Amino acid sequence: MLLALLGRALGGNDISTALFEKATEADWRSCYRLAIGQGVMAIAWDGVTTLSPSIFPPRTLKLEWAVAVERYEQRYAHYCHTVHELTEFFRPYGIGLMQLKGVGFSTYYPIPAHREGGDIDIRLYSLDLSNMSDEEARLKGEQLMKEQGIHISSDHSEKHNEFHYNGILIESHKSFLNTYNTPEAQAMEEFLQKQSEPVETALMEGEYSINVPSDSFNAVFIGFHAAQHYIQGLALHHLCDWACMLKHGGLQLLPAEIMDPKVMRFIHALTGLSYEYLGTSDVVNFDRKYAHAILLEMINPPYSIEKGETIKNSAWHTFVFKTKRFIHRHKKVNTVFTISLANRLKEVYKNNIGNPARLFHLTGK
Repeated sequence: MLLALLGRALGGNDISTALFEKATEADWRSCYRLAIGQGVMAIAWDGVTTLSPSIFPPRTLKLEWAVAVERYEQRYAHYCHTVHELTEFFRPYGIGLMQLKGVGFSTYYPIPAHREGGDIDIRLYSLDLSNMSDEEARLKGEQLMKEQGIHISSDHSEKHNEFHYNGILIESHKSFLNTYNTPEAQAMEEFLQKQSEPVETALMEGEYSINVPSDSFNAVFIGFHAAQHYIQGLALHHLCDWACMLKHGGLQLLPAEIMDPKVMRFIHALTGLSYEYLGTSDVVNFDRKYAHAILLEMINPPYSIEKGETIKNSAWHTFVFKTKRFIHRHKKVNTVFTISLANRLKEVYKNNIGNPARLFHLTGK
């Protein structure tokens, strides 16, 4: 049901009414909860609004869904305002702000305000390279935030630092991709650095103007970002992003000469799923078994936190659960990248050396 609604919203697919004619309230509730968990609640609503009234969801759920979408639209407006506000704050200091993914990428969607997001990814750069480098601009921008009393965290990732602004988590990127543990990312990172000239786009029907990456940048960034997410878990919102990227020439914009074959196999799998379910027109040869294994991982991840709830009060069982999850993820990520087990174990060591008790408690990591 959810895939049919997304395909209707993004690709104008015909909907099989048989899917919905016998749907119970429990079926609809399950579809709604899944849409929320997959970060596509508002997009799925766009599909709901195209249905015949005879197969609408139950009235109570329909009202609940509509109110949730309205709340998200308000949140989206807050995100747009925040990006614009930060852009204008940094500009007088010779610092530019380019917004990655998020509200900037929302303009690729039929209804931008319905592309859901969590944090805001930014890249600070120099507006005058003769005065300071891009790296100096980032450091200066983060220092300006500190002078506003805002804490900058550098513990979360080697790829970015973090701070909160207007109640939103902001990720200030030092690099675009995780190059420190993914050899295949190095060539992609160099490509993205060369393609990082920002372009201007309008949000909220022209109310705000912000800087975003080019289509060529996004084709690599969105595809490779989804691939790197595969280790921790993809969601349908990643697939929707790639489907929208395809409608802006995504496949044709990929630099084939530096794309790793395993990464391309993954991207072709996403392309095949987008064609089958989300109404895109790009036809490629893809591994159907692999693609549908990816889809199943999105919708029903085998080692989700929810599936570990029953053992969270047992330290030993939790450790066994997390060990099995680690092995599963390592095997999975090596279908896309070449990451040695030794490097993965070093990451675990680094992430837990300060608090080894975490290995015996159920967390999201």
